[in-house]
Amino acid sequence: MGAFKSLPKRARQSEGDENDCRQQIVLFTGSSEKLAISYGLRLAADPQKRFKVLVAVSSLSSGENLSDTKILKYLNKTLFMLQMDISSQEDVKNVVDRIKEEDGYLDAVGYADVMMNIFELMMLYIKMTFAMFQISLKCI
Repeated sequence: MGAFKSLPKRARQSEGDENDCRQQIVLFTGSSEKLAISYGLRLAADPQKRFKVLVAVSSLSSGENLSDTKILKYLNKTLFMLQMDISSQEDVKNVVDRIKEEDGYLDAVGYADVMMNIFELMMLYIKMTFAMFQISLKCI
């Protein structure tokens, strides 16, 4: 019973509660803004609008992202840009505090560079498996 009480309030809500349909809050960050935006757009484009996607960028004033029609389609609807320097602990803390204040929670954080590295490793594994399969066929 003690473990149940320690769960956050929203985790204890019943299945029929209206909050079950709430958007998942996802923050994408990383040293590659374009990669973070690319991953963020995939979730922001969800037809059921299940995600509120926050993408951390180093500067909101550059206007570079405003030239992309895909970004403009979802901007301030399901895709939101937040200014954050990932190398500054103070910036990170301020952004997380702002998210907590506005939304009350943060469901997931995606570090785009790590996600890309995992993808690259998977591709390498697939290529190695394919090469082994070709060698096996030549030996028959």
